[in-house]
Amino acid sequence: MTSDKREVIESKIQYLHNLAGVDAKGNIYPRIYDGIVRLSPTGEVEWKQEIHGIFVREEDNHIFVCSRADVVNNVVILKVEHYDYSGKKIQTISFKLPEEQLPIKEDTPRLVSVDKTSMFYFYAGETERQGGTLFVYSLDGKLQTTTSLKKTDVNGFPLI
Repeated sequence: MTSDKREVIESKIQYLHNLAGVDAKGNIYPRIYDGIVRLSPTGEVEWKQEIHGIFVREEDNHIFVCSRADVVNNVVILKVEHYDYSGKKIQTISFKLPEEQLPIKEDTPRLVSVDKTSMFYFYAGETERQGGTLFVYSLDGKLQTTTSLKKTDVNGFPLI
């Protein structure tokens, strides 16, 4: 369908939350649920990728993309792909998190930060009245610290 010389694409995917980008070939990249898809100019789904956090490090503009790779023997395996500013992949790093450490069963932690010392910060388990848990990993994939946040009331203030 066209309108004012603009092509309107009606996709087979419902609930497109928001547009992440458009490339030079006219493919669009909307975010859906826990991921992103590429739609061709005709509206066909070309691929889908589950994503659990994208972080751009301010110091060097390196990009880190987290996805859930698998669950093996009750261990969640997160995969983080590290790209330089030009988009060249530098490395893929795996992080293992035992499910019993997750505040909410089957909740996949999201990558929320990567600092200049290459410490990786993942967050999971937040509910309306419960703060989540922050997991900090080193570059070699080893868990360094786990911090559980306090319960809050509906206004975000800690409960006594």
